[in-house]
Amino acid sequence: MVERTDRISGRAWLFVTGILEGDPLHVGDELTGAVIRAIEFHSGSGAGKTTIAVDTAAAIHAGDVLTLN
Repeated sequence: MVERTDRISGRAWLFVTGILEGDPLHVGDELTGAVIRAIEFHSGSGAGKTTIAVDTAAAIHAGDVLTLN
């Protein structure tokens, strides 16, 4: 489930942070309207959360659930 999204100026990718459940993700996997370009697993105070960078034109918002295609 998506907790938040961020865009960084000068970067084409959307950064999506949330809690990962289910099958492991890999760079290149296709999600609902997006392709994973990078994955970061959080530790410390953000333990249990994952941020993925996705190449997408689709709108992704907090509360959305992304699934593997």
